[in-house]
Amino acid sequence: MKSARRIKSSSVFKRWRDLLFLTFTTGYLLSLSPPLLLNAEEDQISQASATPEESGPYLLERLQASRAKLKSGVFQAHRVVTRKPTAREEQDQAGPYLEEKIFCAFDFEQDLLRFDTERSGENALLNQVFRYFTTRTEAWHFMSGRNGNMLKKILPHGHLQFRGEFHPFDIRLVGICNRTEFQQVSSYEKLVEFYTKECTATGKLLEDKKYLLTLSHNAGKAQIRREIILDASRDFVPVQFDSRYLSSESEGWRSLHPSITVEWKKSERSNAFVPAKLIFPEETADDEITFECKSVNQPLDQKWFTLVDLKIPHGTEIIDASIPVNPVLEQP
Repeated sequence: MKSARRIKSSSVFKRWRDLLFLTFTTGYLLSLSPPLLLNAEEDQISQASATPEESGPYLLERLQASRAKLKSGVFQAHRVVTRKPTAREEQDQAGPYLEEKIFCAFDFEQDLLRFDTERSGENALLNQVFRYFTTRTEAWHFMSGRNGNMLKKILPHGHLQFRGEFHPFDIRLVGICNRTEFQQVSSYEKLVEFYTKECTATGKLLEDKKYLLTLSHNAGKAQIRREIILDASRDFVPVQFDSRYLSSESEGWRSLHPSITVEWKKSERSNAFVPAKLIFPEETADDEITFECKSVNQPLDQKWFTLVDLKIPHGTEIIDASIPVNPVLEQP
């Protein structure tokens, strides 16, 4: 990438530093779930006078009930990451940095997931293909890119530990976490458990049948707030997400990223709402994912969860990574 496209803004560095801090602390808390000490007297006082419909736990329950209606489905998505011009660039010098075509089939009750991506970008290193499926008994991950083709056999649902270039996401995470968590946390159940058990939830009635759900927790000496706007007219789907960070009273609350927004539509054959567009705005780029749901809560084609359907090219390297890191061998 040309040097004119390099960004050396201290404000951008500071924002990314804060965002990485938030993601690290959240991942740590989700994995270990230590007891948190939260000074939430002000929130508790405000909730004492709130109606049941405005309470945080009630709103969190409605959010979970709304997402629980999405049991299985098939969707295609188109992701575009567009760079914003820097002070040294003209407006027409910026443009799509990365494009990604996504196919996903899922059944949460049967523990089935198929997730394929095909990426292209202004940098040839971004041109990659990933195909992945998992069932309760097996999982395979195919990769094609600058290092050739590789097929890995991994532990079922091993995508929950994926780090690096490939990040299959859970569609139920749309609108309830930031961009980095959306690509790396993967487990909707763990995130909801964290919100329910480790966060203080408060609610507030806004206008146009919308509610503000605030989830607060401590991370060391810092305080973190996640603010989710729910639309009661559309079964309490999340339409906006913000996260704020307070390290000291003198600095005040700081926003970690611009507001994340979601557009929704109702499935024609079910009463579940599905995402239509998800936008992650950033200072340096806009990350936008457009969804096209093909089916919701309908039977899936079982061929999607077979090795044959991955269409592995001849000569692909095959690796068995399904053996645990520290296996225990029992004597006969």
